[in-house]
Amino acid sequence: LINKAVDSIAAGQAQSIGLVSLVIFFVMTILFMNLKVGFLSLVPNLIPVALNFGIMGIFNIPLNTGTCMVAPIAIGIAVDDTVHLMVRYHREMRDLQDQHKCLGSCIRYEIRPVLCTSVALALGFGVLAFSEFIPIICFGVLSALVMIFALIADMLVTPILLSSRISAFVPPAR
Repeated sequence: LINKAVDSIAAGQAQSIGLVSLVIFFVMTILFMNLKVGFLSLVPNLIPVALNFGIMGIFNIPLNTGTCMVAPIAIGIAVDDTVHLMVRYHREMRDLQDQHKCLGSCIRYEIRPVLCTSVALALGFGVLAFSEFIPIICFGVLSALVMIFALIADMLVTPILLSSRISAFVPPAR
């Protein structure tokens, strides 16, 4: 019975991550009318999830009803910062047509809201570490860590992806 429950949780985890990734891909593709942007937007949002599962493996944290909710929730929350950065970058690219200026402007104007929301969410989830119920503690600590990982991924990986040659936002050659 326990093995069946664990298998069910693992299958549900894979399905929910796959579904939320698909939704993000389609929303970003429709928002920017570009398949590349849809794929690029997944990278900074899946990195925190991969790190979450890595931490769970390293520290032998079981996949249970509390910890299985971390990844889908984290992706859903983390995509908000990615959308902010990509929309700002897209807007700046239309106006400035210069990647370096666009990246600088994008980071300058979006760093404060992205940082504030991520830290606030991490602290909010971190409060759950004071619970006496182990699954809630694991959920809170992992969620707080994932929020910080998402912040780092959005501030480091997203600008690199946006300025890469594979980005759909690269201005046309003059």
